[in-house]
Amino acid sequence: MGVEQVEMIMVLEVERVELIIEMEVERVEMIITIGVEQVEMIITIGVEQVEMITEMATEQIIDKETMIEVEQIIEMIEQITYKTAFQKENTPNNPPNHTESAHHYTIHHVGYSHHIQAIPI
Repeated sequence: MGVEQVEMIMVLEVERVELIIEMEVERVEMIITIGVEQVEMIITIGVEQVEMITEMATEQIIDKETMIEVEQIIEMIEQITYKTAFQKENTPNNPPNHTESAHHYTIHHVGYSHHIQAIPI
């Protein structure tokens, strides 16, 4: 009887260890899946916000008083996505030191290139 009891205890210990290992692996896979879904959702929302703000800015012809509003819109776009780069340049028709020169803002975003032109009147 003593030999039979020892064999039974060894079998139970091996089965318990296998069960714990399987549960840990499943838990880690579930956490990774949820994390990826959250990141994809945030990126999608960010792209939609940038496109909406860019469209609103390009539809406006801006006078001198609302140039500040354009600067604020551009700052908002820059804050929404970290992959956005702005390049401010003068047009060929306007010299760099001219006070009424048009400013062009080119927004480079993942897979997109939008052009915003703010024209002082």
